[in-house]
Amino acid sequence: MDNLILIGLILLGGIGFILAKKFGNPVLVLAANSFLDYVVEMVVSDLEQTVKKEMKKQDRWDDQGKKDIKDQAVDMVLRMLDGKIGLVVESVYGSLKEMVSARIESQVLKNKR
Repeated sequence: MDNLILIGLILLGGIGFILAKKFGNPVLVLAANSFLDYVVEMVVSDLEQTVKKEMKKQDRWDDQGKKDIKDQAVDMVLRMLDGKIGLVVESVYGSLKEMVSARIESQVLKNKR
């Protein structure tokens, strides 16, 4: 069931991104931001609950461990935005990898509060 919801969100997000880029609709750009935030929030929360806890148990939560988990988060989000969706997001926001990396850092800080 969760996979069906995710697929639906990806399809709706992709359609929204395409329309926003083509017609410049600010509402669709806001929808694109919401979709990206949702994906980033989901990935960061998942990794914090699994990988981060395991790294702390193994006493590997240092600068390198933090870099590794961030790289893993970026890769996961990029895979979720693979294909046409990724291309459209990049055309709207610029460098996809840099944008995803910044969103992940923002989400991590948000989760610390």
